Formats: sequence, C-alpha cells, structure tokens
Amino acid sequence: RTIRSRADVRLRVLSAAVSAGLAANLVHALVDYSWFVPGLMVIVLLLAACARRLDQLATIRGAGGSPAIKIINTGETPVARLAGTPLPRVLGLATAAITVACSLWALPHLQQHAQGEPHWFDYLRLALPQKGMVPTSTVNTDETEADRTAQFKRRLTALSATVKLDPSKARAQLRLASAYLAAFDHLQQQSDDPMSLSQLRDAAQAAQFESIESMREWLDRAVGKNVKYLDAAARHAKKAVQLCPLQGQAYVHLAELRFLEDLAPQHGPALLQQAQLVRPQSATVQFAVGRQRWLDGQVEEALESWKFAFHQDKNSQEQILTLLVGNVPAPVILNSLKPDLAALQRLETRYLNDQQPLAEHPVVARAYAEALKKELANPECDQPVEQMIAAAAVYNRLDDTEATEACLRRALEIDRSSFAARKMYGVFLYDHEEYAKATEYLNWCVRMSPNDRWLRGLAEDALNKSPRIQPASFESRSRKQW
Repeated sequence: RTIRSRADVRLRVLSAAVSAGLAANLVHALVDYSWFVPGLMVIVLLLAACARRLDQLATIRGAGGSPAIKIINTGETPVARLAGTPLPRVLGLATAAITVACSLWALPHLQQHAQGEPHWFDYLRLALPQKGMVPTSTVNTDETEADRTAQFKRRLTALSATVKLDPSKARAQLRLASAYLAAFDHLQQQSDDPMSLSQLRDAAQAAQFESIESMREWLDRAVGKNVKYLDAAARHAKKAVQLCPLQGQAYVHLAELRFLEDLAPQHGPALLQQAQLVRPQSATVQFAVGRQRWLDGQVEEALESWKFAFHQDKNSQEQILTLLVGNVPAPVILNSLKPDLAALQRLETRYLNDQQPLAEHPVVARAYAEALKKELANPECDQPVEQMIAAAAVYNRLDDTEATEACLRRALEIDRSSFAARKMYGVFLYDHEEYAKATEYLNWCVRMSPNDRWLRGLAEDALNKSPRIQPASFESRSRKQW
C-alpha cells in the first residue's frame, strides 16, 4: 500500500526494498524453509516491523500531515499516539490466539530437540577426528582393535539416545542405520560363516523363495541373531527417508535392505535411481549405483558412475579398487578412472601385492613412475627430490636400471646435498658393482650419519671391492633392500 500511495519517494523506495525481502522469504518458504531457526525468523520479524512502520508513516504523509504523532484528548490527560491506521481489536485477539496455539504445538518438538542435542554432539565429538590426534604405532593390534570397538559402541549409544529422545532428527536416524550396518558387517566377519550383506542379498534373490517368511527362516539360520541389526538398519533408514526425502544415503541403505521385505529385483535399482536423483554429487551414492551396474554386468556404465566417486571419497576409492583389481585390465582402469598421484600409489601397491605381484603390475608401476616425474612440472610440487626417489624405487622394482639411474641423477641435480638421494644412488651403484663410484657417495653419507653401522659397513665393503685396492679376502655383507 505504501508503494502505491502518494507518500514521500523515500518511503516508497524503502517499502519496495522491504517488500522484496518479504517476497523472497515467502517464495523460499514454499519449497525449503526452516521456520524454527531463530536467525531466519528474526529477519522476517524485523522486515515485518519495518513494513508496518512504513505503512504508518505513509498514512500520515498521505493525509497531508507533517507531524508523526497527534494529541488525543481522552478526557483526563492528553495522550500521544501515532497517527496511523488503528488495528482492529479482533485482529489483535486472533494474532494472540494463533501465537499461543503455535507455541503449544512447537513446545514438545523444541523440547525433543533440546533433550536430544547433547547426545548428538557427543556422537559428533566421537565420530569426527579431533585436531592434534596422532596415531601411535607403539600400541599393539589387539589393544587398538579393542579401542576402536569401544569407541564404536560409544557412538552407537550416543546415536540411540539421540533418536530415542528426538525421533524427528533425520540425520541421526540415517547415521544410526549406517551404524547398525557397520555392526552387522563387523559381527559377520567374526562369525563361522562370514557372509556379507551383498552376498546374503544375492543368495536370497537367487534362491527364489516362495514367501518372505521362508526367506526369513533361512536368514535366521544363516546369520542368527545378527539379523536384528539388519532389521534395525532398515527401520531407521525408512524413518530417515520419511523425515527428509533428500538424504541419498538413506535410499542406498533401503536398496541394500529391501530384500528383507520384498524380493522383487526391480525395487533395488529404483531406490538407487531415486538416490542418484536427490544426491547426484554424492560419492557414496555414485559408488552404490556403479556397484549395482557392475553386478548387472554393465561394466562400462559402472566405470562411468565410479569415475566421479573415485576422486571424491577415499573409502569409495578403496572399494572400487577392490572390485576392479584383478577383474578388469589395468589399462581400462587407468583410462577410465584417470587416477591421480595418490590413487596411483595405492593402485601400484595393490598390484605389487605382498605375496606375489599381479601380472599387470608393470603397467601400473610405469604409469605411477611417469606421474611422479610429471609432478616436477607442477609449480606446487614442494618435494621434487622425494618424487624422483620414489620414481627410482618403482623403476628399481621393475629392474629398469637405466630409468632408475636417470631418476637418481635427476634427484641429485635438484639437490646435491640430499642425504636420501646420495644414499640410494650409492646403494644402487654398489648393487651394480660400480664400487669406485659407490664409495664416493657412501662415504659422504657415512660422514653425515656416522652412527649408521649398516651404512658404514657397506661403504667399507665398497672400498674393499674397488679396483684401486685388491684385498686378500673380505667378508661379504648383507645389503639392505630399498
């Protein structure tokens, strides 16, 4: 009304700005608006107050009055009142009634949020890594595993308390579903028949049970009491979707657990399609979609889905490599996923294998070594010597003498005083029976590290084997692998 009035132009400009802000909030509220957030409501209330005040001022100016107030004689003492349009008493009573009703409706929900919030923050403190925490290697494996189990139980307890006190918290419902699935996987690995969830689902669908009841009987025999964790995960994942349909991970869990209630094979892909629709940029969702395509035999489509997840999330990257290494040719992995330097390092480690290198290890190793050398051209590369030493180590594992020496020479060109480069080059020369040259580099390293007995022994051995000195006899020394 102020915009259309004949009031001062300044009032109309201010009214237009306030109206635009209120209109934007209204449009936003139609699709996504958290009314319970105080910071958002304060802005709306301030804009509404400004709109009301501008309307009062416009009424004064429109009536041709200049003062902002007028004196009203009540019979006793004159009262100053704003000369705006008075609000009807019925409107005031209706506003008060609506406010009381909304408060009575919101109070239980706010109370639930307040009661569950401390437990939610307890979970976040346990789940998120703390700054300054450094993993210790002195603790033995059993103690470390026991600590991880105890911490997981504390997280599960905190999530359970959060959901119990505040069942409307969608994120807590989803995290609890994920925690129950993690508990199931952990217990299954320790059981006599360690079948994973995917193996159980595939077996249940392949068995073609006549009814859900017969499938549940088989499932009880297969996993025993652990099935309760699957039921709990399905229940909380369904609740998470009901509370917030935009959580893609919840659809992924429902797709994994759908066989508990329905063995129809088309429901799983439909849920994954919905997850991809609401969270197309989620690495977890893309991995799940790719895994389903992989199981359906659509290798190219699976690689297309995994291409995004591979570079976004380390856990998804490890799962993708577990599925691909040994099942897909190495050149296909390299060309499709285009792994970065860190991913190439993990990929080369998998192909190297502790027991026996895979047949395609040389392909991946050379790709990793070439990436290390290309990293030198990166202006942000702050460890060029270490990169060349790593490339030399890769070529050495491939028995490529020429490439190994070239990388070590390049490292020394970058930094002549690098202890690691000189030591590795000295050992390399010793292994290839170039004892005179090896003596020069090894003696330099001995001067830098006089307490290294192995290095001193190797330098003395190289000196004894040097053609400049022919000893009567010598005792061969063991050589450390690098």
